[in-house]
Amino acid sequence: MDETLRAVILLLIGWGVGIISALLNDWLQTRREKRKTQAEREKEIRHRLVGDLIQTSEVMTYIESARERGEEPDLSRANLASVDLRYKNLQQVKFYRANLDGADLNGAIFTGADLSKASLKDAKLYGAQMQRVNLLGAKLIEARMKEADLTAANLERASLEKAYLKSAILRGADLHEANLATADLTEADMSGANLENAILTDTVLTGAIMPDGTVHS
Repeated sequence: MDETLRAVILLLIGWGVGIISALLNDWLQTRREKRKTQAEREKEIRHRLVGDLIQTSEVMTYIESARERGEEPDLSRANLASVDLRYKNLQQVKFYRANLDGADLNGAIFTGADLSKASLKDAKLYGAQMQRVNLLGAKLIEARMKEADLTAANLERASLEKAYLKSAILRGADLHEANLATADLTEADMSGANLENAILTDTVLTGAIMPDGTVHS
């Protein structure tokens, strides 16, 4: 091969490699900056989660970012009072001791979530999917839970005074020592549920399926 042609080819190859290298470096730098910005944003959101009230979009951004990293979203002790999370996918999210008082959670999917010792006073949970949810010691006073699915949920020592649970599904749920005083469980399905030492003072049980399968008159 002519030496001049060889030199030109080598020059072109070197030029091409240089361009590719520069583009790759720019891409990596952009990616690093994006990750840094995202991390800073998540840190800011996390700071607000335990302080001020927060917007629905910020909550979901935090949750989805954690899922993208293969982590279980942790919203422990978050202040989510009055937040609107209707029909949102909240599966496997940790809400330990979170404040969800007055939140709109109608139709939300909580399957497998941890809501132990969380406060959900006066929360809206119509038709919420709460199968296998951990609600140990949770405060659900006056919560509206019509047709909510709480199959196999852990409600041990939960406070459910005045809760509205008409037609709720509580099959196999653990209600050991739960306070259901003055709650409305009309036509609720509690077949197989554990009601040992549960407080049922003035509880409305009309048409409810009891743990032994009988229908309360």
